[in-house]
Amino acid sequence: MKIKLITSAAIAALFAGGAMAQVVDSDIDQNGNDNVAAVDQTGGNAGVADIDQDGDRNTALVTQTENPTIGSASFGNAANLATVNQQGDDSFAQVTQNSTDPSSSTPPPGNVTTSNQYSVGPATLAADTDDDANTPDELVTNIATSDQDGDLNTVTIDQGAFGASVSGESAFASQVGDGNSIAITQTGTGDVANASQVGNGNDADITQAGSDNFADSVQTGDDGTSSISQDATSALAVVTQGGTGNSSLIVQSDDGQIVPNNGPTDADPEAYVEQAGADNSSVITQTAIGAGRALSADVLQNGNGNVSDIDQTATGGAAGFIEAAVTQTGDDNTSDIDQSATETDTGFLSGGSAAGLLSATVEQGGNGNSSTISQTATSANPSGGFAGDLTATVSQTGDDNTSGVSQTATADSFAGNARDLRAEVDQSGIGNSSDVTQDASDAFLASGFNAVATVNQSGNDNSSDISQTLTPGALDGLNDLVADVIQSGDGNDSSVTQTGEDATTLVEQSGNNN
Repeated sequence: MKIKLITSAAIAALFAGGAMAQVVDSDIDQNGNDNVAAVDQTGGNAGVADIDQDGDRNTALVTQTENPTIGSASFGNAANLATVNQQGDDSFAQVTQNSTDPSSSTPPPGNVTTSNQYSVGPATLAADTDDDANTPDELVTNIATSDQDGDLNTVTIDQGAFGASVSGESAFASQVGDGNSIAITQTGTGDVANASQVGNGNDADITQAGSDNFADSVQTGDDGTSSISQDATSALAVVTQGGTGNSSLIVQSDDGQIVPNNGPTDADPEAYVEQAGADNSSVITQTAIGAGRALSADVLQNGNGNVSDIDQTATGGAAGFIEAAVTQTGDDNTSDIDQSATETDTGFLSGGSAAGLLSATVEQGGNGNSSTISQTATSANPSGGFAGDLTATVSQTGDDNTSGVSQTATADSFAGNARDLRAEVDQSGIGNSSDVTQDASDAFLASGFNAVATVNQSGNDNSSDISQTLTPGALDGLNDLVADVIQSGDGNDSSVTQTGEDATTLVEQSGNNN
C-alpha cells in the first residue's frame, strides 16, 4: 500500500500575517491497488486539491478549511476546490470542506467538490467472517461522500462502470449553508444516493439507472428544489422538504419486475414525498411497461397553497397494480391523480388477466381545497380478461372544497369485461361540491360489472352530481349501477344520471331548501 499525505497547515502559517490570500494547490496521481491519498488544507484560502487514482481499493481523503480573516473573493474562484477521479473497483472518496467566505457583491462559490468513480468490473464481495464460506458478509464497491459548510456550494458525484455492471455504489452529500447544489449520477444495481441540505436556495439532482436503487433527498430551508430520476427496476425515491416554496420532481420508469396477479408484494417503483410549509409543489410521474407492475406514490403536505400532481401509467399483460395516496392539511391545496392501465395481451390462449387494479385516496383538511382523480383501465385480451378494479376515495373536511372523480373501464375485445368501479366521497363543511363520473363498456360476450358511487355530505349549500353509464355485452347480465347520496343540511343539491340496466338510486336529504 502507498500512502501519500499532503498538509497545507505549515504553508498557510507562512501567509497568516499577510494581507493577501494565498492559493494552496495539491495534485496527486496514483497507479496501482490499495493506495491512500490524503490532502489536508486548513487555515488557508482558495485551496485546490486534485487526486487521480487508477486501481482497485483506493482511498482519497480531502479536508479543506478556509481562514475567514483572509478571504478569497479577490481570486474570483472557489474558496475550496476538490476533484477526485478514481478508476477501478471498490474505491472510497471523502471530501470535507468548510467555508465562511467574506461578504462580496458577487462572491464566488464557497466550496466545489467533484467526485468521479468508475468501475472496470463487477462489485466484489467482502471477506467472509462467519462459518459459511459461501455467504459473504457484505458487498464492497465504490463510495463517495462530501460534507460542505458554507455559502454557494457545489457537489458533483458521478459513479458508473466501464463495460461491466456494478453493484452497491453509494453517494452521500451534505451541505449546510445558502445557495447549495448537489448533483449525483449513478449507473448500477443496488445503488444508494443521499442528498442532505440545510439552508436557503438549495438544489438537489439525483439520476439513477439500473435496478434496486434508492434515492433520498432531504432539504430544510426555503426555495429548495429536488429532482430525482430513476430508470430502474425496483426503484425507491424519498423526498423530505421543510420550508416555503419548495418543489419536488420524481420521475420513475420501469420495465422489469413481475408480481403475482392477486396483488403486489413490493411496489415497483415507489415514491414518497413529505413537505411541511406553504406554496410547495410535488410532481410524481411513474411509468411501467410489462406484466404485473406495481406502482406506488404517497404524498404528505402540511401547509397552505400546496400542489400535488401524480401521474401513473402501466402498459402490458396484466399491466399493473397502481396505488396513490395524498394527504393535505391546510387551505387552498390542490391534488391531481391520473392513473392509467392498459392490458395489451391480445392472444386468445393467454388466459384472462386484468389491465390493472387502481386505487387512489385523497384526504384534505382545510378550506378551498381541490381534488381530482382520473382512472382509466383498458383490456384487449380476447380470452376474458377484465379491464380492472378501480377504487377512488376522497375525504374533505372544511368549506368550499371541490372533488372530481372520473372512472373509465373498457373491455374492447371479444370476451373481456369492465369489472368494478367504486367511488366514495365524504365532505364535511359548507359550500362543497362533488362530481362523480363512471363509464364502463363490456365486450361482446362479457357480463359482470358493478359501478358504485357513494357521496356523503354534511353541511349547507353542498352539491353532488353523479353520472353512470354502462354499455353491456351481448349476455347483458349481472350488471349493476348503484348511486347513494346522503346530504344533511340546508340548501343542498343532488343530481343522479344513470344509463344502463339494473340501476339503483338512493338519495337522502335532511334539512331545508334541498
